[in-house]
Amino acid sequence: MLVLEVKNNRIVQISKYEGQKPMSNEVLVSDTDLQVMFLKKNKKKYVDVEALRKILEQVFDISNGLLCKTRKQENTVARFTGMYILFKKGYGSYSRIAQVFNKDHATAIYGIKTIDNIKETGDKKWLPKIEQAIELFNEFEHE
Repeated sequence: MLVLEVKNNRIVQISKYEGQKPMSNEVLVSDTDLQVMFLKKNKKKYVDVEALRKILEQVFDISNGLLCKTRKQENTVARFTGMYILFKKGYGSYSRIAQVFNKDHATAIYGIKTIDNIKETGDKKWLPKIEQAIELFNEFEHE
């Protein structure tokens, strides 16, 4: 058991319970309850990045891998789509999203804006593939 000292609805100190009656500003919780509290507060989201890569490689018909350093449009749009999906799913910061694809944060920002523009303009070449990738990933995530 742990004792949480609370001030202004924030945990100030965590100490081990030693049998004394908790004071008015202290709360007694178990270790597992504390872990659940922190998970709810942080709202961490876990995304299967490998599954996302496989879906993107399948939808965009990429044979040489998503992470290769090519500038071919198919690879670029596929990477940008992956960044867009991760951003919309709340995966993390631009830097964290960019790391998944071995890029920097500026590329992630540019990629996400590019996919937004493609969706807004209704690009006939890329929009169906982007929507298919998003749909497949959503189906995978709900399994």
